[in-house]
Amino acid sequence: MRPLAAGGLVLLLAGAAAAETAPLVGPPKFSLDFGAGGGYEDNLNHAPSGADKRGSGFVESWLQLGGRADVLDLAKVSLFGALTGEYNPTFNDLSATGLILRAGLNVPLSEQTELHVSAPVGLYYYGDTERDATRWGAAVSARDQFRPKLAGIVEYAFTHNGADQEAYSYNENKFTLSGEAKTAGGSRATLSYAASIGQSVFYQAQTAPDLPGTRAKTTNHTFAPNQEALKVDSAAHTLSVAWDQEIRAGIHARAAYAFTYVFSEAGDYRDNVVSGQLGYRF
Repeated sequence: MRPLAAGGLVLLLAGAAAAETAPLVGPPKFSLDFGAGGGYEDNLNHAPSGADKRGSGFVESWLQLGGRADVLDLAKVSLFGALTGEYNPTFNDLSATGLILRAGLNVPLSEQTELHVSAPVGLYYYGDTERDATRWGAAVSARDQFRPKLAGIVEYAFTHNGADQEAYSYNENKFTLSGEAKTAGGSRATLSYAASIGQSVFYQAQTAPDLPGTRAKTTNHTFAPNQEALKVDSAAHTLSVAWDQEIRAGIHARAAYAFTYVFSEAGDYRDNVVSGQLGYRF
C-alpha cells in the first residue's frame, strides 16, 4: 500500500472512531431565571409633538426555564420557555401576560466571532381582549469580541404580531447595531441604535376623519371614551443605553433608557422609556 493511501486510511479510521465515541448532542445544562422590574413610558398613545401625551408607570415580572447543549462540539442549541407579565395601573388595557417559547442556535465562526439565530413564538393576553395576539418571529445576529472588554453586535429581526383585532396586528423588520463594554466588578454597558419598519397605532375621536395612510381601525376606550384606534405604516429610530450588573452569584440587575422617534403619514411622535430590573439566575 502506498504511504499516502495508508495515511488517508488511518485518518479516516480515526475520524470514524471519534464519531462513534463523541455524542451527537451533549448533556443539557439547565437554568432558571426569574425577577421583577418596572419603569415609566411617557407617550403610550403615540401623540404627535404638541399634542396631549399619556404616560404611565408599569410593573413587570418574568419566569424563564430552559437549557443549552453542545452539538458535536461545533455549536450550541437552546430551548427556553417563559412566563412574562406587565401591569399598567393607569391604563389596564395595556397590561399583558405572555407565554413564550424560544429556540436558539449559537455557532462560533472564529475565536472572536459568533453567529446567533433565534426563533420565538408566544401567546399574549391583554386587558383589552382585542389586543390578544399570537406573536412569532426570527432573528439572526453576529457578535464580534474585537477587544477583551469590547464587543460589537449587528442584528436583523422580523416580528409578526397577529392580534384578534386587525388594527393591533403588525409586521416589523428591525436592524440593530450595538456596542458592549465590560467594566470592573462584573458590569456591562451597552449602547444601541435600531431602525425599524412596521406599523404604529394612533388614537383620535370617532368623529374625526381617518388619518392619512390608515390601514385598519377599531373603536377604543383605552385613553378616552369614544375614541378609535387606527393602524398606520411607520418607520422608527431608537437610541438606547443599558447598564447590566452582576451583584453577586446569580443576582443580576439592569437599568435602561430608550428614546424613539417615529415617522408616519399620520404624524411623527417621540417616546421615552426608562426601566429597571432585578433578577436571580441559577
